[in-house]
Amino acid sequence: MGHGAVERVIWATEGLFWGADDGNIRGGCRFFAFVGVVMVVHTGLATVLASLPRWDGALGQMNLSPIAKKLQALLRG
Repeated sequence: MGHGAVERVIWATEGLFWGADDGNIRGGCRFFAFVGVVMVVHTGLATVLASLPRWDGALGQMNLSPIAKKLQALLRG
């Protein structure tokens, strides 16, 4: 992924989710302060989530077909 693609993903997250692109923030200083607060919140949430224990269970109840079961058994050896 190139530099521009990363910026588009970050801006889509910040702009759409946090509302930075709705036009209610007037002025460069206020905009950069808002984006700075959003980044601090993101860093805090990432830190909290990284410190939590992982859950090792299944996320769904997927049933494999007989063919998929055979392929899975072959791949495991």
